[in-house]
Amino acid sequence: MRHSRLPRATMLEQVRQLVGLRERRVIETATEMVEVPLYRFGAPPVSGAKVEYLEGETDTKSSGWKVVLQAVGIGDTTTVEVGKSRTFTATNGGSKLVYVPVLVRVATVAVFDGGREVGRGHEAEVVSPPDKGYPRLLDRGVRRATPGDSQAGDMVQEYLDLDATRDASTNVHRDRRSWTMDVAHEISISLKPLIDVSALAKVRRLRKLELSFELPAGHHYVAEIGQGFTQWSSPAPPARRRRSRRAA
Repeated sequence: MRHSRLPRATMLEQVRQLVGLRERRVIETATEMVEVPLYRFGAPPVSGAKVEYLEGETDTKSSGWKVVLQAVGIGDTTTVEVGKSRTFTATNGGSKLVYVPVLVRVATVAVFDGGREVGRGHEAEVVSPPDKGYPRLLDRGVRRATPGDSQAGDMVQEYLDLDATRDASTNVHRDRRSWTMDVAHEISISLKPLIDVSALAKVRRLRKLELSFELPAGHHYVAEIGQGFTQWSSPAPPARRRRSRRAA
Protein backbone atom coordinates (compact mmCIF):
# COMPACT_ATOMS: atom_id res chain seq x y z
CA MET A 1 0.00 0.00 0.00
CA ARG A 2 3.06 2.29 0.08
CA HIS A 3 2.55 3.20 -3.58
CA SER A 4 -1.23 3.63 -3.35
CA ARG A 5 -2.66 7.00 -4.43
CA LEU A 6 -5.88 6.49 -2.44
CA PRO A 7 -6.92 9.33 -0.08
CA ARG A 8 -5.74 8.86 3.47
CA ALA A 9 -9.28 8.24 4.79
CA THR A 10 -9.76 5.39 2.31
CA MET A 11 -6.40 3.87 3.22
CA LEU A 12 -7.30 4.02 6.91
CA GLU A 13 -10.60 2.30 6.14
CA GLN A 14 -8.74 -0.56 4.42
CA VAL A 15 -6.38 -0.84 7.40
CA ARG A 16 -9.34 -1.03 9.78
CA GLN A 17 -10.80 -3.90 7.75
CA LEU A 18 -7.45 -5.70 7.55
CA VAL A 19 -6.76 -5.60 11.27
CA GLY A 20 -10.31 -6.66 12.07
CA LEU A 21 -11.59 -3.52 13.73
CA ARG A 22 -14.91 -4.10 12.00
CA GLU A 23 -17.04 -6.81 13.54
CA ARG A 24 -19.44 -9.02 11.62
CA ARG A 25 -22.36 -10.40 13.61
CA VAL A 26 -24.94 -13.00 12.53
CA ILE A 27 -28.29 -11.69 13.74
CA GLU A 28 -30.44 -14.68 12.80
CA THR A 29 -30.40 -17.74 10.56
CA ALA A 30 -33.05 -19.85 8.87
CA THR A 31 -33.05 -22.84 6.55
CA GLU A 32 -35.35 -23.75 3.67
CA MET A 33 -35.52 -26.63 1.20
CA VAL A 34 -35.17 -25.10 -2.27
CA GLU A 35 -36.02 -26.84 -5.54
CA VAL A 36 -33.30 -26.75 -8.19
CA PRO A 37 -35.00 -27.51 -11.54
CA LEU A 38 -33.30 -30.09 -13.76
CA TYR A 39 -35.80 -30.52 -16.59
CA ARG A 40 -39.34 -29.39 -17.45
CA PHE A 41 -41.52 -31.36 -19.85
CA GLY A 42 -45.09 -32.35 -20.55
CA ALA A 43 -47.56 -34.04 -22.86
CA PRO A 44 -49.74 -32.23 -25.42
CA PRO A 45 -53.37 -31.64 -24.31
CA VAL A 46 -54.75 -34.61 -26.23
CA SER A 47 -56.44 -37.66 -24.76
CA GLY A 48 -54.06 -40.60 -24.99
CA ALA A 49 -50.92 -38.47 -25.48
CA LYS A 50 -47.93 -39.56 -23.42
CA VAL A 51 -44.34 -38.32 -22.97
CA GLU A 52 -41.75 -40.28 -21.03
CA TYR A 53 -38.56 -38.78 -19.59
CA LEU A 54 -35.70 -41.27 -19.22
CA GLU A 55 -32.12 -40.84 -18.05
CA GLY A 56 -29.66 -43.20 -19.68
CA GLU A 57 -26.12 -44.26 -18.90
CA THR A 58 -23.61 -42.02 -17.14
CA ASP A 59 -19.91 -41.46 -17.72
CA THR A 60 -19.20 -41.28 -13.99
CA LYS A 61 -19.63 -43.85 -11.23
CA SER A 62 -20.70 -41.26 -8.67
CA SER A 63 -23.64 -39.34 -10.09
CA GLY A 64 -25.73 -38.36 -13.07
CA TRP A 65 -26.06 -34.63 -12.40
CA LYS A 66 -23.90 -31.98 -10.76
CA VAL A 67 -25.37 -28.73 -9.46
CA VAL A 68 -23.13 -25.77 -8.55
CA LEU A 69 -24.92 -23.10 -6.50
CA GLN A 70 -23.37 -19.66 -6.24
CA ALA A 71 -23.60 -18.24 -2.74
CA VAL A 72 -25.24 -14.92 -1.89
CA GLY A 73 -22.99 -12.52 0.02
CA ILE A 74 -19.74 -14.07 1.24
CA GLY A 75 -21.12 -17.57 1.71
CA ASP A 76 -19.41 -20.59 0.16
CA THR A 77 -20.20 -21.83 -3.36
CA THR A 78 -21.23 -25.48 -3.12
CA THR A 79 -21.33 -28.40 -5.54
CA VAL A 80 -23.88 -31.16 -4.94
CA GLU A 81 -24.26 -34.39 -6.88
CA VAL A 82 -27.52 -36.03 -7.88
CA GLY A 83 -27.57 -39.82 -8.00
CA LYS A 84 -29.66 -42.62 -9.46
CA SER A 85 -31.42 -42.81 -12.81
CA ARG A 86 -35.15 -42.19 -12.98
CA THR A 87 -38.03 -42.35 -15.45
CA PHE A 88 -40.94 -39.90 -15.24
CA THR A 89 -44.16 -39.72 -17.29
CA ALA A 90 -46.62 -37.01 -18.34
CA THR A 91 -49.99 -37.70 -20.00
CA ASN A 92 -53.01 -35.88 -21.47
CA GLY A 93 -51.71 -32.31 -21.24
CA GLY A 94 -49.95 -32.73 -17.90
CA SER A 95 -46.68 -30.86 -17.26
CA LYS A 96 -43.90 -32.09 -14.99
CA LEU A 97 -40.83 -30.55 -13.39
CA VAL A 98 -37.93 -32.79 -12.46
CA TYR A 99 -35.95 -31.18 -9.64
CA VAL A 100 -33.47 -31.81 -6.86
CA PRO A 101 -34.24 -30.53 -3.32
CA VAL A 102 -31.35 -28.58 -1.77
CA LEU A 103 -31.20 -27.30 1.79
CA VAL A 104 -30.21 -23.60 1.88
CA ARG A 105 -29.16 -21.63 4.96
CA VAL A 106 -29.81 -17.86 4.97
CA ALA A 107 -28.26 -15.54 7.56
CA THR A 108 -29.04 -11.92 8.38
CA VAL A 109 -25.67 -10.28 8.99
CA ALA A 110 -24.82 -6.88 10.50
CA VAL A 111 -21.44 -5.12 10.38
CA PHE A 112 -20.31 -3.01 13.34
CA ASP A 113 -17.50 -0.48 13.50
CA GLY A 114 -16.48 0.40 17.04
CA GLY A 115 -19.81 -0.83 18.35
CA ARG A 116 -21.81 1.18 15.80
CA GLU A 117 -23.80 -0.68 13.13
CA VAL A 118 -22.65 0.47 9.69
CA GLY A 119 -24.33 -2.09 7.42
CA ARG A 120 -26.72 -5.00 7.22
CA GLY A 121 -27.49 -7.63 4.59
CA HIS A 122 -28.02 -11.31 3.86
CA GLU A 123 -25.83 -14.30 3.12
CA ALA A 124 -27.11 -17.55 1.65
CA GLU A 125 -25.35 -20.83 1.03
CA VAL A 126 -26.14 -24.50 0.63
CA VAL A 127 -25.89 -26.56 3.78
CA SER A 128 -22.64 -28.43 3.28
CA PRO A 129 -23.09 -32.09 2.26
CA PRO A 130 -20.89 -33.36 5.13
CA ASP A 131 -23.33 -31.88 7.65
CA LYS A 132 -25.22 -34.44 9.70
CA GLY A 133 -28.32 -35.80 8.03
CA TYR A 134 -27.52 -34.36 4.59
CA PRO A 135 -26.43 -36.96 2.00
CA ARG A 136 -23.73 -36.17 -0.54
CA LEU A 137 -25.72 -37.77 -3.36
CA LEU A 138 -29.17 -36.23 -3.60
CA ASP A 139 -32.22 -37.84 -5.13
CA ARG A 140 -34.65 -36.26 -7.56
CA GLY A 141 -38.29 -35.38 -7.21
CA VAL A 142 -41.07 -34.60 -9.67
CA ARG A 143 -44.15 -32.40 -9.40
CA ARG A 144 -46.67 -30.62 -11.61
CA ALA A 145 -44.99 -27.77 -13.47
CA THR A 146 -46.43 -24.25 -13.30
CA PRO A 147 -45.94 -21.16 -15.54
CA GLY A 148 -43.59 -19.76 -12.90
CA ASP A 149 -41.14 -22.61 -13.48
CA SER A 150 -40.03 -21.24 -16.85
CA GLN A 151 -36.61 -19.58 -16.94
CA ALA A 152 -35.95 -16.15 -18.46
CA GLY A 153 -32.97 -17.52 -20.37
CA ASP A 154 -34.78 -20.49 -21.93
CA MET A 155 -33.70 -20.86 -25.56
CA VAL A 156 -35.28 -23.17 -28.15
CA GLN A 157 -32.67 -25.41 -29.77
CA GLU A 158 -34.84 -27.69 -31.91
CA TYR A 159 -38.44 -28.55 -32.80
CA LEU A 160 -40.59 -31.64 -33.02
CA ASP A 161 -43.19 -31.14 -35.78
CA LEU A 162 -45.65 -33.93 -36.57
CA ASP A 163 -48.73 -33.18 -38.70
CA ALA A 164 -51.19 -36.05 -38.33
CA THR A 165 -54.38 -34.06 -38.92
CA ARG A 166 -55.20 -36.03 -42.07
CA ASP A 167 -54.94 -39.33 -40.25
CA ALA A 168 -58.45 -40.06 -38.99
CA SER A 169 -57.51 -43.47 -37.58
CA THR A 170 -57.15 -44.42 -33.93
CA ASN A 171 -53.42 -45.08 -34.35
CA VAL A 172 -50.79 -43.70 -31.98
CA HIS A 173 -47.64 -42.34 -33.59
CA ARG A 174 -44.30 -42.55 -31.78
CA ASP A 175 -41.20 -40.39 -31.76
CA ARG A 176 -38.01 -40.46 -29.72
CA ARG A 177 -35.32 -37.85 -29.04
CA SER A 178 -32.06 -38.24 -27.13
CA TRP A 179 -29.20 -35.95 -26.21
CA THR A 180 -25.58 -36.58 -25.34
CA MET A 181 -23.99 -36.42 -21.91
CA ASP A 182 -21.92 -33.71 -20.22
CA VAL A 183 -23.87 -30.55 -21.02
CA ALA A 184 -24.56 -27.60 -18.72
CA HIS A 185 -26.83 -24.57 -18.45
CA GLU A 186 -27.39 -21.80 -15.92
CA ILE A 187 -30.64 -21.18 -14.06
CA SER A 188 -31.97 -18.68 -11.50
CA ILE A 189 -33.38 -20.00 -8.22
CA SER A 190 -35.68 -17.99 -5.99
CA LEU A 191 -34.81 -18.05 -2.27
CA LYS A 192 -38.29 -17.00 -1.16
CA PRO A 193 -39.79 -17.08 1.43
CA LEU A 194 -36.48 -16.59 3.27
CA ILE A 195 -35.27 -13.54 1.33
CA ASP A 196 -36.50 -11.77 -1.78
CA VAL A 197 -33.46 -12.55 -3.95
CA SER A 198 -32.42 -15.24 -6.41
CA ALA A 199 -29.28 -17.34 -6.57
CA LEU A 200 -27.48 -18.51 -9.68
CA ALA A 201 -26.93 -22.21 -10.27
CA LYS A 202 -25.16 -24.15 -12.99
CA VAL A 203 -26.76 -27.52 -13.78
CA ARG A 204 -24.54 -30.07 -15.50
CA ARG A 205 -26.00 -33.31 -16.84
CA LEU A 206 -23.66 -36.29 -16.98
CA ARG A 207 -26.26 -38.73 -18.29
CA LYS A 208 -27.83 -39.34 -21.65
CA LEU A 209 -31.33 -37.84 -21.67
CA GLU A 210 -34.12 -39.38 -23.71
CA LEU A 211 -37.73 -38.37 -24.36
CA SER A 212 -40.22 -40.74 -25.95
CA PHE A 213 -43.51 -39.48 -27.40
CA GLU A 214 -46.82 -41.27 -27.98
CA LEU A 215 -49.05 -39.00 -30.09
CA PRO A 216 -52.58 -40.03 -31.17
CA ALA A 217 -53.55 -39.47 -34.81
CA GLY A 218 -55.71 -36.54 -35.87
CA HIS A 219 -53.64 -33.64 -34.54
CA HIS A 220 -50.78 -31.38 -35.53
CA TYR A 221 -48.08 -31.47 -32.86
CA VAL A 222 -45.35 -28.84 -32.46
CA ALA A 223 -42.90 -29.01 -29.54
CA GLU A 224 -40.15 -26.55 -28.66
CA ILE A 225 -37.12 -28.26 -27.14
CA GLY A 226 -34.35 -26.54 -25.17
CA GLN A 227 -31.50 -27.49 -22.88
CA GLY A 228 -33.75 -27.81 -19.84
CA PHE A 229 -37.29 -28.01 -21.19
CA THR A 230 -39.77 -29.32 -23.74
CA GLN A 231 -43.02 -27.39 -24.27
CA TRP A 232 -45.93 -27.74 -26.69
CA SER A 233 -47.86 -25.39 -28.89
CA SER A 234 -51.62 -25.99 -29.03
CA PRO A 235 -52.43 -28.88 -31.37
CA ALA A 236 -54.85 -28.46 -34.23
CA PRO A 237 -58.45 -29.72 -33.80
CA PRO A 238 -59.03 -33.41 -34.42
CA ALA A 239 -59.41 -34.50 -38.02
CA ARG A 240 -62.99 -35.00 -39.20
CA ARG A 241 -64.12 -37.57 -41.68
CA ARG A 242 -65.79 -36.13 -44.74
CA ARG A 243 -69.27 -37.29 -45.55
CA SER A 244 -69.95 -38.14 -49.18
CA ARG A 245 -72.97 -36.49 -50.77
CA ARG A 246 -75.61 -38.70 -52.34
CA ALA A 247 -76.51 -38.02 -55.95
CA ALA A 248 -79.87 -36.33 -56.36
